[in-house]
Amino acid sequence: MKKLQETDNFKNSNKPPASGTANLNESKQRGSGFPDCHSRPKVAYSFYIAVLVICVFFMAAPAFALDAPSGFNCSGCTSDTLTWAWDEFTGEDGFDIFDNDTDTAIVTGIPAGETGTVETGLDPNTTYNRYIKAYTTGPTAHYYAENLSEASVTNTVWKNACTLDISPAPVAGDYLIIATMQIRDEFNEAGFGHFRLVRDETNVINYTIERTEWQYCSFMSSEVLSASGSDPYKYQLQFRAQVDPDFTTFVKDAAIIAILLPTGNYNHIDNQTQGSTTSTTYENHSVLTVTPPGASDDYWIIHSSNINSSDQYYWASSQLKDLSNNKELTYSVRSPYGDAGFWMTHGGFSVLKGISSDVTLAEQFRAYAGYTCYEKNVHIAAVRLSDSTWDGYADNALYTDQSMASSTAVAAVTTTFTVTTPQKYLIMGSCSIGTSDTNRVLNDTPIAWLEHECSSGITVLGEEMRFWRRGDVPTFPEGRGLFVSMRRLDLA
Repeated sequence: MKKLQETDNFKNSNKPPASGTANLNESKQRGSGFPDCHSRPKVAYSFYIAVLVICVFFMAAPAFALDAPSGFNCSGCTSDTLTWAWDEFTGEDGFDIFDNDTDTAIVTGIPAGETGTVETGLDPNTTYNRYIKAYTTGPTAHYYAENLSEASVTNTVWKNACTLDISPAPVAGDYLIIATMQIRDEFNEAGFGHFRLVRDETNVINYTIERTEWQYCSFMSSEVLSASGSDPYKYQLQFRAQVDPDFTTFVKDAAIIAILLPTGNYNHIDNQTQGSTTSTTYENHSVLTVTPPGASDDYWIIHSSNINSSDQYYWASSQLKDLSNNKELTYSVRSPYGDAGFWMTHGGFSVLKGISSDVTLAEQFRAYAGYTCYEKNVHIAAVRLSDSTWDGYADNALYTDQSMASSTAVAAVTTTFTVTTPQKYLIMGSCSIGTSDTNRVLNDTPIAWLEHECSSGITVLGEEMRFWRRGDVPTFPEGRGLFVSMRRLDLA
């Protein structure tokens, strides 16, 4: 006698929507390199790169979930088949049936208009738990804005670098917000700039005050927005100068994206609270537990924060740590570069691969001996990539320190994927970079960038980022700055 058990999909609101097959044409993402510095240093310094991650996601996925059909049940069986039935449904392009325990698509591509199907190849005397999703071939729900041109400001009035209007009111749900841009100021002790991401004109998500010595550096911000379904939203990347009107602040390659998270299989924390420590060993600022619903799940990690030191000559350090596996996911060591009031950017992307049990992530910070390190505006999100909506994503990660002493470009990490359907792709990369040079020589700065390579040529996705390390900062050998870049591309 065959043992059967059916499950109603509507009781599993966090289950993933259906998706088509992966959309993977020889397309290559390179992570970071070190090109000709325009003036080769007379002494060969070592350039370091660590924790480099490239991710490629498909923002017009083959399928997007609708509500579940009602009345899903098992209407019959044989020794090796189950007959599944459900009520009539409208507006769909098809149905998929999933395993309730692993979220794996079991029966896919059921045509629109059907009210039943037969699952074959089963074992006798076995319990099978299933749920169903209807789907349409519309694009993944997201909003995107970019402004790649260089913009400048010479006063202390906030200027918009990029604006994302999420209007009219978006569908209710949780949206992952990511914003990146390259930032720089004038080569002057008082020429530093202010940079931030704000929601609805007044809510500051992340805020940095940076002195970059005329070199482009990276800014990143993120959060999870719970949209009401009745209100519009607006995000703006903004910048201004420190002194009016003597100095100029610049931005370039600004981009903001809001992605409707298609299932409840994610964890996040948004902690704006300022914390402080005088400890020279890492302490936790914020902790997030990632809870995979299935076995061998992959997760996309998005993270941003702001750090500060109580003294301009002494560094502050921050890292995102996988405590469960004792693994550093992102890492930054910075000094305030001339003013203890500076707030600096920390963050980046990462991936958790094949997890089957809870993983604890901690945003940690530490100080230089005798001084205080501050951290605030901590945002961590972990999104389950094993949900079928993300089918076809590509990623690559390098978590060990790499070094080189050449001004010739090298690829630190590469991701290759194949494009079979013309559509929009979200491409992003991040790393921390540093140098062994202890002199204040701008030509000795390490350089990082993200590029896309295909048969038609190479496209650099964002301005080159240079990390300038102060030569007068004591005991600062491990200084690291964040490089991050994000772009949505139409690929064919």
